[in-house]
Amino acid sequence: MRLTDSGIGYPSGLHWVRADDLQLTRAVGDITLMESWTSLNPDRYFARQLFAIRAEIKTARLERDGRLSVTSRPMNITWYGHCAQDLHGIVQIKIVSGGHVLVNGALSLQQKQPVEVAGGVCFDMVADG
Repeated sequence: MRLTDSGIGYPSGLHWVRADDLQLTRAVGDITLMESWTSLNPDRYFARQLFAIRAEIKTARLERDGRLSVTSRPMNITWYGHCAQDLHGIVQIKIVSGGHVLVNGALSLQQKQPVEVAGGVCFDMVADG
């Protein structure tokens, strides 16, 4: 189950943004935090957690050479009841709700570090596949 499926787009300035990509999903689910593949530490698992997941946004624009350029902004997730320290050393995250994998991907630290917000921690992810 992917948070983003095909949808109808609309122009936003010079970019096209798919309307369904602006979706915010709130879910209760289980999260598994994984350190690097070479780590000897076991995965950390937290059951029945509350999340707000803003799906990945894909934008497209026409380059000067006439080619279509498609870029993605990472998913943004707020994990309620936890802090940024809980994500220290984590590289891979998996969130499952109702038997469906909502998110499975890498913690993205390119744009920003996990930041504490009211009631939780907010972080970006790049989904696999």
